[in-house]
Amino acid sequence: MVFPEIAYLSFKYRNIYSLLLSSLIFAGPNIASEMTHSILPLPYDPIKESSILELLLSVIFTIYFSYKYMSGRINTFYYLLFVISSLSLSSTEFYYSLTINQVPYAIATLLMISMVFYYVDMSGKEVNVRIIPYLSLLPSISELFFGASVAYFYNVISAVMVLSLTPFFASLFPIFYYYYHKS
Repeated sequence: MVFPEIAYLSFKYRNIYSLLLSSLIFAGPNIASEMTHSILPLPYDPIKESSILELLLSVIFTIYFSYKYMSGRINTFYYLLFVISSLSLSSTEFYYSLTINQVPYAIATLLMISMVFYYVDMSGKEVNVRIIPYLSLLPSISELFFGASVAYFYNVISAVMVLSLTPFFASLFPIFYYYYHKS
């Protein structure tokens, strides 16, 4: 796998954001399916379980990245990189859960891996002063897609709203934090 190389480069350049972003990328169903065929001796593809793992990691990282962005401790570029990767992975995973066509999800995964490799050596020390609080709504939209894809993978159509809206509202906490501590 490529994850040890990204971890090494992240520690070498002291860039924890690339490590977190790559762990979100590698937690997806496409990677789990490929690992099953090449490494793990499982009789089935753990696509359902990995979609739950990716939903949980996505909620945790959305709260973490949004909090860091709202408090001014993360560069806007890294936050936008997280937003783009989260939106592309969640929408293609939702498409994958509906059609069982993993080609768009695989392309999105490969593009995000290449972006992480390309931007791992950027210094995160320059932090933009201007914070756009409504920018943190975009990863919350990806939580809707991640939750819906988990519901469709488990064929629990009646729980789509619950599995979509719970992470969506949880990912809105940094916005509430920003407006509460703004005054």
